[in-house]
Amino acid sequence: MDASERSKDEVLLKRGLKRAKLFQIQKLTKNIRLYKNKRGSEEQLEKNRRKSERFAQDLETIKDIDITKLSKLLLSKDEDISSILTTKEMPVDVTKRAQWRLLHTKVMKETCLTSLFENPSPVTDKPEELSQMEDTDSEEIEEEMNKGTLNVDSSEEHDNNSITEESSDDSHKKQKKVLPHQVQTLFVESLSKSNKDTRRMSSTKQVKFIKQKSVKKNRMGQRQRRLMWESLYGAGAKHLKDATTVRKKKRGSKFL
Repeated sequence: MDASERSKDEVLLKRGLKRAKLFQIQKLTKNIRLYKNKRGSEEQLEKNRRKSERFAQDLETIKDIDITKLSKLLLSKDEDISSILTTKEMPVDVTKRAQWRLLHTKVMKETCLTSLFENPSPVTDKPEELSQMEDTDSEEIEEEMNKGTLNVDSSEEHDNNSITEESSDDSHKKQKKVLPHQVQTLFVESLSKSNKDTRRMSSTKQVKFIKQKSVKKNRMGQRQRRLMWESLYGAGAKHLKDATTVRKKKRGSKFL
């Protein structure tokens, strides 16, 4: 790899690491708030306190990670970094755990790591290992960037899978299947597009209806109505005779 290619790869890695770092900071902040506000028994409260403390520790460690240094270690295929890439379990060491969080997000595994190395690492050699290693971080990174929201419950499922302190009540979440994000994204895009088309069509129909709506005319006067009735029903129509009788009576009452 020449200097120019290495420089481009380093830029790509740094960009992906920055996005992963931003996502992890937002996610851990939400998790800390979540576990601090949870209610339950004394045992559960103590467990939630330990989780929030661990998340706070991970948060500070991730903030201190040097993106440039980590990208250079990735390009040089450092042994420690390679071991973090290949492991499926989150490491116990705080620094390695923070690096594991960054490197196992979807933006890193699918865009940066798989496209940069000419000799892929064991993570990219075996697609089945990639599918097994996909966690909630992988599924949430695009959702967070596209929608600006985070699924806290999904992140809780990820933490239950990776840390040994979780209770057996949460063990069923480990077997929960996550739908492929591409299908979900296509569905959301098509749904939003159809909604936009529907709104556009309804607004167009409304404009046409307003244009085609006839202008309201004033009611005809009494003489005009009488002339119209005579032309339609003739002068001998009953309702015309009744009207004539009433009019004559009114005239006669004026002279009394």
